[in-house]
Amino acid sequence: MRTATIGTFLSALLLVGLAGCSGDGGGLATCEEFTASDSATQSSTIAEIMKSHNLDVEGPTGTIKVEAVKAAMQAFCEIGDRGSTTLESIWNESAAAIEQLLGG
Repeated sequence: MRTATIGTFLSALLLVGLAGCSGDGGGLATCEEFTASDSATQSSTIAEIMKSHNLDVEGPTGTIKVEAVKAAMQAFCEIGDRGSTTLESIWNESAAAIEQLLGG
């Protein structure tokens, strides 16, 4: 069941990407910055975005959720020319799929 949920989220990210989403990231990392950073920095960036949306990132469950969203963001950022797309923009365009991925 979890695999299907992650697949749904990745599909939603792909659709957003194909629609050419961009937007105001409020100074948050772009795909270019995100993919150039190390794994720990990527996890920290995703955790900060999740916290800004009032999601729990603490404990083992929080870590799993951060890593799942990080993997989805990495996949989105690697598809096509997405360097200037902000992670917050991806989040906002994919809110329903993210909630489903996180069990909401």
